[in-house]
Amino acid sequence: MSHAVLMTPVAFFDVPMFRRFCTSQFQIAREDVPPMSSFDTLFEGDKPFVVDGVLASSLQELELDVNSNQSSLNSNMDCSGQDKIACNGLVKMGSCVLITDTYHASIDVLMKTRNYSEKEAIKVITTAVDIAKKVAASYSRKIHVVGSIGPYGVVLRNRSGHSVPDVSENAVKKYYDRQMNAMLSTGLESYCIETTPTLKEAKMALDVWKSQPNSLGKNLWISFSCKDGQFTHGGDHFYDVVHNLSAHPDLTAIGINCTNPHSDLSNLENNDSDQSSENTFRDYVNTIPELFKLNVRLFLGCCRENDRHVNEIAKTVKEL
Repeated sequence: MSHAVLMTPVAFFDVPMFRRFCTSQFQIAREDVPPMSSFDTLFEGDKPFVVDGVLASSLQELELDVNSNQSSLNSNMDCSGQDKIACNGLVKMGSCVLITDTYHASIDVLMKTRNYSEKEAIKVITTAVDIAKKVAASYSRKIHVVGSIGPYGVVLRNRSGHSVPDVSENAVKKYYDRQMNAMLSTGLESYCIETTPTLKEAKMALDVWKSQPNSLGKNLWISFSCKDGQFTHGGDHFYDVVHNLSAHPDLTAIGINCTNPHSDLSNLENNDSDQSSENTFRDYVNTIPELFKLNVRLFLGCCRENDRHVNEIAKTVKEL
């Protein structure tokens, strides 16, 4: 199906490719869907790409505490030089896409926990983006920078990004409006909404995205966390997610993240087998060739991994 992201790995399909796969595998009629713009700058020649996704772990290896409510974001606020060192390490190890250190950058949370003004909170976001931009610009090869937007769950400050908060639609939309407005002010061309627990939240986020005046023409990815081989953490069948979103005019990629790699394959193959396996890094690396055959094109590391893991992913992807 869409792409695959895991709590260690991640991978995305561009939407036209994703739609073709869904049409052939799941008999989802798409004749009535207008053509969509592909992510030309990334999916050039249909080749796979390696995305970092392991910044927090890399910072931890630099002896920074990332176990707070805002995880790696604290390094951006308190020791931004370490962010730059970590990003450089990830690029050197094979990553050609850097995700900004903004997943946990809830403006409301920053204002409450740090006693920041709104302007100061937004500055945390723009600083994180600037760090990634500067690292990318320092290389002769093309390094893409993607602005990360976490799910509403990051507001809860209990590391429960996969949860399905019982809050009003207005609260969720207000969160996304604030975050997206700040992220879009950075001028990046590409953004991702990560670890979305439900189709409902995804639709709310996309509604807010559409209302942003600066979102026109930008690349947007969205990924979901799944609890097993069929369902998101909120209970949506992942095929329903694909059916609902693959034709969305604002999306250029859809994916799965923070999910056991065997569950990803189950999702992507429409296989109902009840495979249980420890979500290890090796599982993920071993499934990369299969995921590639299923049109996955972006492969990432994630929590508890580091630049050496990214290097292993890069070596495997290079052989595809």
